[in-house]
Amino acid sequence: KAKKGTQLLDACEQNGINIPHLCHRADLNPYGACRLCVVKIKGARGLAASCCTEVSDGMEVITEDDELNYYRKTILELLLAAHEHDCLFCSKGNPSIGGSCELQNLVRQFAIRKSRFEVDNTELPIDNTSPILKYDPNKCILCGRCVRACKEIAGQDNLSFINRGSKTAIAAGANKSFANSACVTCMACVFACPTGALTDKIVHYVGEDWEPVVINQS
Repeated sequence: KAKKGTQLLDACEQNGINIPHLCHRADLNPYGACRLCVVKIKGARGLAASCCTEVSDGMEVITEDDELNYYRKTILELLLAAHEHDCLFCSKGNPSIGGSCELQNLVRQFAIRKSRFEVDNTELPIDNTSPILKYDPNKCILCGRCVRACKEIAGQDNLSFINRGSKTAIAAGANKSFANSACVTCMACVFACPTGALTDKIVHYVGEDWEPVVINQS
């Protein structure tokens, strides 16, 4: 059962049915960027993004089969190949808190050891200008969650996509550094980010035991 107007992905999760996704959050408007949540709906042509599909009476849905799993695994491998993610040095993969990187968790779920595709090793500059957050575009998957959180939760509209194609990136203000933009350091983007692209500077995890370390900002 589900309420009228509920997105299919939310309805499935409310009923204990897990559908992989990265761009969706229940507190943000549907976006349909990552395509990991696609499902098969009886009578519909092609695959449907469950995060952007409202439930309807009598809807029959296949949320998982070999074809869908192959499709999702391919998407994850493409995301891994887009940048050198360097997961071993990312605090979002901290095992002491269960691993908060949603991308890494899905990679483990689908038992991906490495991408079949050639990895783009181009190293993009890290924006470390903000006093409380760090933006590493090398870990960004362009899910748009930070952009929507900045607009819908913080009401700031400070983040946006720039460029096109393989050059697409997230930028603050009119392609400025975070420190020189209208960022109000509310951390909405950090909490919304599913990877280590946006992290706070207050606590990072380092060393063999991944002990938390407070970074002095003064």
